[in-house]
Amino acid sequence: MIRPYHWMALILPSYFVSGCGGAETADIGATPCAGLNLELVDVAVAPPANVAGLVRVTDCGGDPIGVRLGPQHFTLSEDDRPLSAYEGEHEVTLAERQTQAKTVILLDLSGSIVRAGLRDHMIDGAAKLVTQLPGRHEVAVFGFDGRPELVRFSGFSSDRVAIGAALELARQAEVVDDSTNLYGAVTGALRLLDNAVEGARTEHDVVHGALVLFTDGDDRAARVTWDTVDRSLDDTEHSSFAIGVGPEIDERLLGQLGRSGAVYAGDANEIVTAFESVGQTLRAHAEATYVVSHCSPARAGTHTLTIEAHYKDLNGTAHIDFVADGFGGGCRPEDTPLR
Repeated sequence: MIRPYHWMALILPSYFVSGCGGAETADIGATPCAGLNLELVDVAVAPPANVAGLVRVTDCGGDPIGVRLGPQHFTLSEDDRPLSAYEGEHEVTLAERQTQAKTVILLDLSGSIVRAGLRDHMIDGAAKLVTQLPGRHEVAVFGFDGRPELVRFSGFSSDRVAIGAALELARQAEVVDDSTNLYGAVTGALRLLDNAVEGARTEHDVVHGALVLFTDGDDRAARVTWDTVDRSLDDTEHSSFAIGVGPEIDERLLGQLGRSGAVYAGDANEIVTAFESVGQTLRAHAEATYVVSHCSPARAGTHTLTIEAHYKDLNGTAHIDFVADGFGGGCRPEDTPLR
């Protein structure tokens, strides 16, 4: 099982998309967690009467609830009065921007992996992880052994055929250096993510980076110190997951490398399942954010839109205060400025 963790998201500040009249500000509020935590990542108000929020739904610990919510799980009210579809149209959709994610799969290619017959299980597991991810999720495949540099099999791509071909290249790769530059590989992969995420980030997009590491042991090359990799993991904005197998694995170290989740596979037969569980967790995070778009019936004054989410016996609430001066007819919820 994956240990509990918190997703290190790049949260954009709330902002307002100006409309006509006096509708120029929107304030965000929140209520104590009652099973579900609703975090307003972004807010926009736009003519003719659209009020929208980018809402991230997690449990009270900040972890995904593991299911995709539908419109039936959300209720809206304005100024504490429930809204019917006839007086305030609204829609709830999975946020497109939340699927902007980049993951580095980092595979141990040291001699011990090959000689122990673990490489095929590792590659099959990585392929299984990729099948769990949303279609727009980009993956890069790199390997490491005792050499100072990472071994590149593919850059970031959402093309599943290309990712599969990269994994097959890793399956056939020759052992060049029997040692294990584990710490150097982790710091190198985090730098790759820094560059990729920074290059993809825009004013309106949130981009998540994640590292998925597979290894069967500790660092042997001593090219990079533990203090260096520990500091890199402390400072990074990216998620890090670690999957380990074999008798040399130090489970404490595995947890320190996998700050967002660590899985120990007891033997080779559990490797694919371990990768699959990490993939499911990555997908759950990608599908935890929704666009709630509302057409307000208000035409002037200051008002509060309340968004409430329900799942089983859990619920959570968030509030958006907005000014409706200048609002008018013709609003369609699908025309929200948020995506």
